[in-house]
Amino acid sequence: MSNLPQKIKIIAFFAIIILAGFGFAQKASAAYYSSGNWTSINLLSGETVSSIDSFIYNLSAKPANTDATIQFSQDNTSWYSSAGVLDGTNTLTTGVDNTIDLSGLSWSGANFYYKITFTSSDGVDTPALDDISVTFSSDTTSPTVSTLSPADNATGVSTTANLVITFDEAVDAEAGASNDIVIKKSSDDSTIETIDAQDVKVTGGGTNTITVNPAATLLELTGYYVQIGADAFDDTAGNSYAGISDTTSWSFTTADETNPTVSTLSPADDATSVATTANLIITFSEAVDAETGNINLYKTTGDVLVQAFNVTTDISGSGTDTITVNPTSNLDRATNYYIKIDATAFDDAAGNSFAGIADSTTWNFITRNRRLIITIEE
Repeated sequence: MSNLPQKIKIIAFFAIIILAGFGFAQKASAAYYSSGNWTSINLLSGETVSSIDSFIYNLSAKPANTDATIQFSQDNTSWYSSAGVLDGTNTLTTGVDNTIDLSGLSWSGANFYYKITFTSSDGVDTPALDDISVTFSSDTTSPTVSTLSPADNATGVSTTANLVITFDEAVDAEAGASNDIVIKKSSDDSTIETIDAQDVKVTGGGTNTITVNPAATLLELTGYYVQIGADAFDDTAGNSYAGISDTTSWSFTTADETNPTVSTLSPADDATSVATTANLIITFSEAVDAETGNINLYKTTGDVLVQAFNVTTDISGSGTDTITVNPTSNLDRATNYYIKIDATAFDDAAGNSFAGIADSTTWNFITRNRRLIITIEE
């Protein structure tokens, strides 16, 4: 931070006042005959600062029957006291290096004006305002990233997740040769999507949080990294964010978002001549864990529940892709059966749930109609 000298600008303002014949200069040399207001030029002259800190003035004379007040503005239209009260004023007092603290206004940017009002009860005496200076703080620090979402090295990231960058200060999206946000696949460095910082898919300009909504849906269980051009974002003082040019500062892996499905059933759907002692076996597309709920075995005729198998106690194979159910009693011969599975019964490691079986036709079979007897003759 540095304080910028402003006296040259102020003196230029006084010269304008003298030429206008108002009799108001660094030292009052002409009688002041009526109340009046005097407004400064823009003291910053377009130079952007991070804060406007204080107003310092010398007032060598202030007769008893006169008064001098001051107001401050950033748009030369709305005027405030140093306390931030609209249409409020500060009273100027005699002395050297009198200071009005302006930090409470929390002003920054490239515009600053003041307006002084003189009043007199006899129309003769006038205050003598000798010197004015204003202190500003220049911002020369580039914005930095506070947080990233997804976080660097995150796993299980949604394939449709937005990219969110939270900076340590407000930034604006800029134009430039290197202002792109680029999503790349880690395995082969291929480019998935390139987004200009000023594209409509980038929102949050003027705040400290930038959100990027990519058009692309990412692949599941895939590594990606994000790069950001050094021209993409500036703070209000024109300092540029350095960007990300490597493959490791912002990388992440997408989630498994696919529900497990059935690969094979045993007995197969619509199977006939199934052994009355057969186990019920479900082979999934991936390993699953038993969660809550039942596998229900029904007789087709009359929809009679034969047995409900609690998946936490009555099955085997949790943690693998093959679940086995062993009925406690043999099935009836020449009988139609079907099986239902609760949608809460099985999840994969990522928490994706098997949809279950809710009807009577997806898994049904018929047991054989007679006992198979094998005779071995010697």
